[in-house]
Amino acid sequence: MTIPRKNLERASVLWIRAHRNPGPFLSGKSPSTVHVAFRKESVTLLLGEEMEETGGGFVEADADRREDAVLIVPGTVSGDLGYRRGDGSIDSADWYRFPAEQGQIITLSLAFPQGASFSLSLYPPGSTSSVGNVETRENTKSLEYVAGESGKWSVRIYRLRGAGEYHLNLAVANQNDAGSGQDAGNNRWDALRIGEGTFEGFLKSADSSDWYRFSVEKGQIITLSLTFPQGASFALSLCPPGSTSSVGNVVTEGNTKSLKYVAGESGEWFVRIYRSSGEGEYSLTIGTGGIVASTPTPTRTPQPTPIHTPIHTPAPTPTSTPQPPPEITPPPDLSTPPPFAGYLITVVTGDKLGAGTDANVYLTLYGEKGNSTELFLDNPNRNDFERNQTDTFTIPPSQVRDLGAIRQVYLRHDNSGVAPGWYVASVTVTNIATGEKYRFIFNRWLATDEEDGALGAFRECLPTTRQTFTPPYSDTRVWTHKVGNADCRASANKASGGIAFYTDAWVGGSTATSGQSIWVNTPRPATLVVTPTIKYVGGTYNFSLASFSELELFCEVNGNLYRTSISPAFSGPVVFDKVLSLALLAAGGLAPQNARSIVDLITTGYNLVQLTAALQQLEAAGNASTVRRSFTVEAQQGPNKISVGLRGNASGVATGSAFVIVGGQVTSIEVEGIP
Repeated sequence: MTIPRKNLERASVLWIRAHRNPGPFLSGKSPSTVHVAFRKESVTLLLGEEMEETGGGFVEADADRREDAVLIVPGTVSGDLGYRRGDGSIDSADWYRFPAEQGQIITLSLAFPQGASFSLSLYPPGSTSSVGNVETRENTKSLEYVAGESGKWSVRIYRLRGAGEYHLNLAVANQNDAGSGQDAGNNRWDALRIGEGTFEGFLKSADSSDWYRFSVEKGQIITLSLTFPQGASFALSLCPPGSTSSVGNVVTEGNTKSLKYVAGESGEWFVRIYRSSGEGEYSLTIGTGGIVASTPTPTRTPQPTPIHTPIHTPAPTPTSTPQPPPEITPPPDLSTPPPFAGYLITVVTGDKLGAGTDANVYLTLYGEKGNSTELFLDNPNRNDFERNQTDTFTIPPSQVRDLGAIRQVYLRHDNSGVAPGWYVASVTVTNIATGEKYRFIFNRWLATDEEDGALGAFRECLPTTRQTFTPPYSDTRVWTHKVGNADCRASANKASGGIAFYTDAWVGGSTATSGQSIWVNTPRPATLVVTPTIKYVGGTYNFSLASFSELELFCEVNGNLYRTSISPAFSGPVVFDKVLSLALLAAGGLAPQNARSIVDLITTGYNLVQLTAALQQLEAAGNASTVRRSFTVEAQQGPNKISVGLRGNASGVATGSAFVIVGGQVTSIEVEGIP
């Protein structure tokens, strides 16, 4: 319901009463939430989620937080940003959410006032990183993205400058690969069944591969032809029944790839189309020719052996018995791989409320040489798969054979135990003998009451390209904030990799971060694994029960912050002395005046070699510690600024006070999964 402002010009008080009529459709439902939006031209009344879901007309989101996002369906909705609320604050952000299934095409278009600047962002379910490439034309922004998972997706509209009304158009459409009205499938188990002919398909964003299956008789000639967009790079693969290894030689001519192969067995063969770079529509042609007749093996007629009658037989000449040559030990064949020693499985549980599980967890590996049986992951006498926890499992050769390169995994649990729902972040498979690692990113719930309700999921291997960065770094990342009776300071040095900060709060709170930054360029949006290694001294100190202090490791990618709590190396009154010892080494024994001086001295008093040596000396004496964690992050196409470091939080109430002080070095930043 909307009331024009002109009808309320003389009103000093506005009374609104919302009443829900009982009925069979509302039986057992809680009362709806009431939203009152005071706009420049009108006052709008909205009722709760049932009333919020809309495909058109005006919807006042007025949701500054993602958890308050307004539920919408495809269509056009309108709202405004930049006006002052009753509490004096400026409304600068609106959030919406909508359902989408994996493989569906999401299209967003945002029109905003001339002269203003509004941003448009799309977020997958459960992710804090936006996805997709936004195109801007004058006062319109648009985005098209293929959903990589099912669930509630979120849209954020943010006002950078200006004010006024905007119009957001949402469209969610199914793909139509091979005229099926759906996506062809992202793995061979979901491959779309087709026959001979020419078929059109589509790859974009999170949809990087399409799988098809078709029937072939042994001896038939399989002919494949793939045409893809100019400037893009698509791969074409043919896999026999029951095999994960591709066969045949692919010939590339411009933006066309072709392959011809004689089927060695009958059954369903598989075609995989993979998008390495670029995006768009492709055309796939499949043909199966006549059966190639096998060539008979020629038989040979035995010939009689000629008989020679000797004329003269000479007397045998006595000879010495030949001696065998001395044994020579051949040099070791360094090209021979070491004997297979099994796999090391590393599972990371996500950092979400209720992420852990007590259910039984199973993993199946699919490699280029075949697949494993279902492997039960369990460490006796350990509580595995808890929130924000990393668990490792050794699978010996007696349980699994060498599968070659691991291409895909299937992870599931049996839904047993109390609260069995599980949020899994990643799985890494390491060949113990060769050290080769294969990483699989999940970042999803396996739970009956979350997302699609599945208890298991397939994942393909993340590209293994890896870069390791060491000082000097591109830039530093320093930030502080305080309220009430509190103090803080942070400093960093990109040349030495040095970081240092302190936070102090007695009746208030303060936060400080200190880190280093690098730039990573990706040719397309990608999921990366960022692993910082930090050597540091210091920790946290709470002076009473009415205080709180915390140390965190953070990773920031293009402004999106990821962080995880870590157990401080030290706590209590000793933390100041630990950091002071590092500062004294830089100051030549001259004691700094205060905490601020300590922070500055650690980052300015050392060069790279000196800081590295000082921390190694302190660690050898048990006065420094090393922390190393991995973050799964989303990178955009083009340059990505990645910052990592430490973050401290301190707060105190009444007589309580807290203190955090840290000094150290970002020794390396490892980035894996770069396309």
